[in-house]
Amino acid sequence: MLTGEDIRFGNFSAVPSDILSRLVVTSEIWNHYAAAISKAKIPYAEVDTVRGVRLDGKSKMNFVSLVTHGLSAISVYGEVIGIRLLISTGFLTIISVSLIAIVILIRLLTNTAIPGWATYVSAFLVVILLQFITLSLFFIFLVLTGRNNAIFFPQNHYQNFIKRKYEIYCASDELLEI
Repeated sequence: MLTGEDIRFGNFSAVPSDILSRLVVTSEIWNHYAAAISKAKIPYAEVDTVRGVRLDGKSKMNFVSLVTHGLSAISVYGEVIGIRLLISTGFLTIISVSLIAIVILIRLLTNTAIPGWATYVSAFLVVILLQFITLSLFFIFLVLTGRNNAIFFPQNHYQNFIKRKYEIYCASDELLEI
């Protein structure tokens, strides 16, 4: 709901060499692979497979790891989420102001109002409105602050993550560096 994307693929993928040059300049790739592919609009084809059982070992993904993984995917779409929060805050502002106006009209124009209820309902609506506005502004400034930080590009920074390189030869006797 927050991102508007339905990501149903993961790290097990084959990347054609012509797409690889586009993939290595996608800064979000280190945060969440599938979300970065989706956000960068890199074309992909899904292959339906039967998920097998784990052959060896135990999964290291506990509840906290799964939540962190999900939040990493959502963070790739920070700008989209910020805009959606801003739009929803606008709608909630209109609804809250309308409801406050209705409360005031009922209080002033009818005798059916319970004493004190208009104050409580209006205060409750104002508090809800201020919470949404504060949350939206906080998230928007968080996203904008993140834009000031240095951007990580795998193409430029991969050396920090590679322990060693091996040289191998392919069938055509061309040197292939890994």
